[in-house]
Amino acid sequence: MKTLAVISRKGGAGKTTLSVNLAIAAHLAGRRTILADIDPQRSASDVLRGLPAVVLARPLGAGVGARRRRGPGDRPPVDPGRRPAAPDPGRPHGARRLRLAGRGRRRAWSRLPFPSESRMNLLSVSGSLRAASLNTALLRAAQDLAPEGVTITIFSLRDLPLFDQDLEDEGDPPAVAAWKEAVAAADGLVIACPEYNGGITGVLKNAVDWASRGKPAPLAGKLCCLFGASPGITGTVRAQDALRLSLRRAGARTEPQGDVLVGQAHTKIIDGALTDERTIEGLRKHLAGFVEAVRT
Repeated sequence: MKTLAVISRKGGAGKTTLSVNLAIAAHLAGRRTILADIDPQRSASDVLRGLPAVVLARPLGAGVGARRRRGPGDRPPVDPGRRPAAPDPGRPHGARRLRLAGRGRRRAWSRLPFPSESRMNLLSVSGSLRAASLNTALLRAAQDLAPEGVTITIFSLRDLPLFDQDLEDEGDPPAVAAWKEAVAAADGLVIACPEYNGGITGVLKNAVDWASRGKPAPLAGKLCCLFGASPGITGTVRAQDALRLSLRRAGARTEPQGDVLVGQAHTKIIDGALTDERTIEGLRKHLAGFVEAVRT
């Protein structure tokens, strides 16, 4: 599981510090968030060590409500012989500086790339509930073709109820809570997208709608990999275009690679197994490119 740690140092910023941290978490959403108050005496590098993706929020001075200008007497005397300060030990190697809008200057380190040595957990779903679904068969093939160190878990959408805000107001049903938790915990999403009547299936759209809810929404910032199979010659091109639009409106990101459109899939998937060598190689390259996009 990739974790986003938002770390605040105890000091005069108080509640404002926490609000800034939450803003950073929202900006880089899509990963489980940990809010932790760190004792000033504890080195930030001790906290950062071992975390795969970190944002360090460092307030400068008091909160916005209690902010005051420093007078000449507040500045410590400058020693002419003092050496330049050593590099900040809390700054992750290679991290870029990220500036947030708002009153007062606040800085944070952008998230680190996904460590190449860490295992990656991808969540996959099929937009078809049929037992002999061609698209679910593509997901099983993807499990076998995943790069080394990558695990793809298939999540069934069968038990997910239709989205209903009245139902949501009463508290997410167990199936919805399990779906949201699985999306939030995954490093990325792999979606097999069928095409019904030239568009996205109701099953898949319903899953997107549920995962777009919440603060932060599980889909926000999540990188998604799409492909689809159809007996038709054009594959699922129109459904994938519609799915990309829905995912982007929900705050998710779609993979930077091209489309994988498995047309005439009934001739390439036999007895639930992908047998076409050209399609196998194309799916392998597609997954490798997606994994590389998640790591960077």
